[in-house]
Amino acid sequence: MNAGRKMVCIKRFAEALSVLLLFAGIILSRLYLFDIYKVPSYSMEPTLMAGDYILVTKSEYGPRVISLSKLLFKRELAYKWHRGSGQPHINDLIVFNHPLYGSEQGDVSSTFGHVMVKRVACLPGDSVRINRSGMDRAYSDVFPFDTALHWRVDNYGPLYVPQKDDTLDLTAQNLRHYGSVIRLENSVRPGGYSLSIDQQVRYVFTFDYYFVTGDNFYSSSDSRHWGFVPETHIIGKVTRVLFSRDQSSLQKSRIRWERIMKKVK
Repeated sequence: MNAGRKMVCIKRFAEALSVLLLFAGIILSRLYLFDIYKVPSYSMEPTLMAGDYILVTKSEYGPRVISLSKLLFKRELAYKWHRGSGQPHINDLIVFNHPLYGSEQGDVSSTFGHVMVKRVACLPGDSVRINRSGMDRAYSDVFPFDTALHWRVDNYGPLYVPQKDDTLDLTAQNLRHYGSVIRLENSVRPGGYSLSIDQQVRYVFTFDYYFVTGDNFYSSSDSRHWGFVPETHIIGKVTRVLFSRDQSSLQKSRIRWERIMKKVK
């Protein structure tokens, strides 16, 4: 091989290696540092609007990374958690997978649901209490689906938000309120096992939980409707709107210039 051809091969190899390293850097950054999601609905208005593309940072809460070995060899969707610099706080905007609590019979899936964005309203160990009873609204079917409570989305609680290592007496009422949470927890915990609740007297929670709501209070599907968010399902914290396009515009594409790189609170 002459010197000229050798130099061409080295140049092509360097270019291919640069592209490979670039893609690897992008993938690792999105796994461990940040990700971008599109807001599909109006449940977080006026803070976030449908058509917003939001930047979600993962380092603060700790990245949750798919276990490639289990995905490739066992065809099992499992995650590994890495310690972050902090934990969610009240009023943080978080992105998470919708927890699949299953049916009243307790059927659950370890596969996490679709991605959602909401605001943290209550932390682990808090009690939820919502009182906007000045509004004349009918009683609604809300979590924990105990009809004896007569709760509404605007007149709700008090309901305790479980935290890690809490011990729960498995009374009939507690089973009505937390049975689906316990079953979900045991389907996603590392080394999860089949739990027979009726054979236990007490239960110790493995994870912290959060109660989240949408800023568009009466037009949001959130913890009032389906329950708590386990720490295992949290993806990251929303920090900025990177780009936004009005989906309702009669024009083919209307960019919301005023929302580009907008910091969210």
